[in-house]
Amino acid sequence: MFYPILRGTVYAPTGADAAASLPLIVYLAPDTGEPPAVLTAGTVPARILYLTCPDGFHWQNLPYEIDDAIEKVKASHAVDSDRISVIGEGFGVWSYAIFAHKRLSCAVPIAGGGLSWRAHEVKKMPVWAFHGAADSTLNRIHGQEMIERVLLSSGHSHMTLYPERDHAITDEVLSTDAILRWMAARSVTEEFSDEKFTLDPE
Repeated sequence: MFYPILRGTVYAPTGADAAASLPLIVYLAPDTGEPPAVLTAGTVPARILYLTCPDGFHWQNLPYEIDDAIEKVKASHAVDSDRISVIGEGFGVWSYAIFAHKRLSCAVPIAGGGLSWRAHEVKKMPVWAFHGAADSTLNRIHGQEMIERVLLSSGHSHMTLYPERDHAITDEVLSTDAILRWMAARSVTEEFSDEKFTLDPE
């Protein structure tokens, strides 16, 4: 099968020094629409790589292509390799987090699930999942099972449920830049504790 070269856009903080080594947040878009406004606002202290999935493919089948897109950003922008994280379409985020678990600082899957028997592989990174409690497209149990498997492996995972919300919750998750700032603060070298699953200033 032919696998595509992913095309994306890199957004930087307003006024950022081009030579400054910044965190990189990879956003796996759930559709081909316009990026959420918070990604382009320039308020997050990180570079943001916005990727859309090509027609006929699924994110969970493109881990090497995501890797390639990240490497291209690292080749052309100053990136802190200890602070690379991923957020977006739930199945894709879970899948890539498992694939790249040794290199990511954290993962934020939105309304998704994954291979629960492999969830233990992400135990060394914090995973903060979001789901609509009334999701009629993908029952929240799929995400909860992943979270529970991470916890059973002594990892760090947390789920936020939006009461009475259906599947489309991205606008709510990204209504502010709070979760993106939380991601930018994570590092593969930090000693993470569950008390850090908060959007309050650290």
